[in-house]
Amino acid sequence: MAPMASAAPPIARPPGRWLKFLLALCLLPAAGGLVWALWDITVAWLPGEGWRSPWALAFAGGFALWVLVYVFLPRPMWLYVFGHEFTHALAIILSRGRVKGFHVSSRGGHVATDTVNWYIALSPYFVPLYTLIWMALWMITSFWWREINQYETVLFFGIGLTLGFHITFTIGMIHREQSDLIGQGWLFSFVVIVGINVLILLLLTIPIAENITWRDGALTVGERIRESYEGIWWLAEEGWRRLRPA
Repeated sequence: MAPMASAAPPIARPPGRWLKFLLALCLLPAAGGLVWALWDITVAWLPGEGWRSPWALAFAGGFALWVLVYVFLPRPMWLYVFGHEFTHALAIILSRGRVKGFHVSSRGGHVATDTVNWYIALSPYFVPLYTLIWMALWMITSFWWREINQYETVLFFGIGLTLGFHITFTIGMIHREQSDLIGQGWLFSFVVIVGINVLILLLLTIPIAENITWRDGALTVGERIRESYEGIWWLAEEGWRRLRPA
């Protein structure tokens, strides 16, 4: 049974749910623009030599290895649930709330708190906790032992492995009974999860794509978001023109 991890009991139609729904509608083209920009940047990067470099192959190898583990081997549910609930707890602390209880098992978990907001509820779905831990450990180690930087392929292998862990479990945990998503509204949750995850992938992709600068990446993101909104506006105008009485 999939774990029913949540920061708080499900909330039945909170007062701000319709506002979040309207906000999600407004942000949906922006999320689409981010996905479009990530596609463009990836396509622009792949034809170059960068993808053949050792670190790129190491990243892809780590990601592929995790997908094989996820599909063919028993999944480490306790490890996922712990990371999920721990991320809830960190978000509660950052939101100046109190963690009153913390429970984790391979069948599910929960965090008892006096504070609930969208960031607390959805943070495990867009914060790649184990990727951040891996990168932090690498940076701390490199501060004391600089020779570790010559093994950069190990760093990118770990990033690919842990990011694959985050993405596969995030997709697997999105279902109709997930209280975190029910409480925030499905459309709002979808826009936030997709948008922030893609933004994180952009922040990871642009620095390692040797033929793409931060300026190029920012311009691509801005242009694709603008074009997404323009496309929605054009569809609305065209629909209104066709439905309007002659």
